[in-house]
Amino acid sequence: ADPDRDREAVTALNALFGTAGGVAGFVSVFVVASTFAFAVAQRRREFGLLRTAGATPGQIRRTVVAEALLVGVLASAAGCALGAYAAPHLASRVVADGLAPAWFTIGDHVWPYHLAFWTGLLVALCGVLAASWRAGRTAPTEA
Repeated sequence: ADPDRDREAVTALNALFGTAGGVAGFVSVFVVASTFAFAVAQRRREFGLLRTAGATPGQIRRTVVAEALLVGVLASAAGCALGAYAAPHLASRVVADGLAPAWFTIGDHVWPYHLAFWTGLLVALCGVLAASWRAGRTAPTEA
């Protein structure tokens, strides 16, 4: 075992997975934002009917954000469950391909799951902000 080579391999893995995580985060924000924008555009008549019935723009915005919060919680929990299953397989794959030292394994730490869950929820909420403002501006005449 060569400690310097192992240190370089782990540093390269950190860079690889960090870059992949950053790209995945940005793509997620844009996908969530465009999906909610499309959903709000499809539901304009529904929001117009709610406004005609007396709903305020703030109530409409809160409804759309609450939907994003519910979906974000479920998606983040599902992502953490899938990550717990897939992470050991990924670790064995990078070791088998020679990208990581033979001693590289996935530990039993809890903080990565907290980070992933709350990041997923934050991504969902950031992605829905613009769509919620647009939904809140729906006029009652658009019913």
